[in-house]
Amino acid sequence: MTITAKRLMAWKQIPLATLPASGFLVFLLVSAIIPNAISATDPYAIAPRHAFLSPDWSHPFGTDQSGRDILTRVIHGTRQSLLVGAGAVAISFSGGIILGLAGGLGPRWLQKSIGAIIDVLFSFPALILALLFSASLGTGAGPLGSGPIDMGGRM
Repeated sequence: MTITAKRLMAWKQIPLATLPASGFLVFLLVSAIIPNAISATDPYAIAPRHAFLSPDWSHPFGTDQSGRDILTRVIHGTRQSLLVGAGAVAISFSGGIILGLAGGLGPRWLQKSIGAIIDVLFSFPALILALLFSASLGTGAGPLGSGPIDMGGRM
């Protein structure tokens, strides 16, 4: 068998469902890295006469109350969404590693304490915990940062 025949057989073993999934991931990465290559319009451009348009060929997701194209805003927000997701995974991964090492290598009382705290956290549904954190920390991006957000004198 030649090298090209082996490569062709290797491509036949890949499930067909991976092609659209791979295409979607490539689309997400391109829209996160260079969103202007996919969307030519400005996500902040306001056109009040185009407010609340239903989806059509010129605005596939429709427009919002200010007449901004929703698809453009979604494409330009991809980078922030992926960074927030990656940050949440990194924080939870490092916290889990630290707690796991402390529980596994630490004294018995520390292992039982960490286990009890984790059991209490697992007893609550995720939505209730999200509401609890949101109510205690506040909403918006301010509680997520290191300090208060400067609103430029506006409140």
